[in-house]
Amino acid sequence: MATERAACSFGQVLRSGLVAAKPAHICVSVFPLPPEIGEKNKITVTDDEVSRAVIERARSLPGREKEVWDFYRSNANALAQLRAPIFEDKVVDFIIELANVTEKKVSKEDLFKDEDAEKSAA
Repeated sequence: MATERAACSFGQVLRSGLVAAKPAHICVSVFPLPPEIGEKNKITVTDDEVSRAVIERARSLPGREKEVWDFYRSNANALAQLRAPIFEDKVVDFIIELANVTEKKVSKEDLFKDEDAEKSAA
């Protein structure tokens, strides 16, 4: 079993619900959510949210804030790349609000056992 997975954001790991179950150094891949979930539930990303993301990105490059701001304002694809994770986070938050979470204690062995291997052996 690999100890490293595809890179993902800390927010995705927290939202995955697996932080408590897996060691913190393992990054869990979160599969992209279908955009239909957000569209069906009228989840949107406001211009203000996108502007805050642009400002945050600009602040991460001191001295080049205007250049970063101008780049995002003149590049629709780059702006869409900022909008997409905001939308995904909002969809995840929506799903979490609807979730009925229950706790179940499991042994370390059960947590890491390969369910696919067990099914094929049966």
